[in-house]
Amino acid sequence: MSRKKTFIIIFIALFLIPLIYITSYVFYFWVTYIHEITTKGEAYGFTIGDNKLQTYKKIPRLRQYLNIRNQRIFIKIEVDKSNSTLLGTKPKFDVLTESLFHEVGFPAFNKKDKWSLYFNGMYHDSLDLEFCDNILCEIHRHRQYFEFP
Repeated sequence: MSRKKTFIIIFIALFLIPLIYITSYVFYFWVTYIHEITTKGEAYGFTIGDNKLQTYKKIPRLRQYLNIRNQRIFIKIEVDKSNSTLLGTKPKFDVLTESLFHEVGFPAFNKKDKWSLYFNGMYHDSLDLEFCDNILCEIHRHRQYFEFP
């Protein structure tokens, strides 16, 4: 084999293959990244202008809109003295817990103007529902499979 062919093979192995791999990796993250904010109309099964109860009742159907039937939806709660021993976490810490969104949970949600839902318990895959005067005014979907340095 000539030196030129050997050089070409080494160049491909050491430069082009890693370059193609890295480019594909970056492209995958770019294609799967989602950052959408909806302030009019509908998104993910929710309708801007719905009240909190209407919105709360739609949360269990969210899996259908995102095609995530086997995934779970979590919410973030702040640990207090009453539940710290049950959760095994000191008060004032936040933990993610799975909610089934039964009607008994609505009063706690009704007190807040921003609801954050996390898919499979991951902070980088979430949906935020924001309310203005008890009416859904913003739907924010965020997903990124990478972290910024």
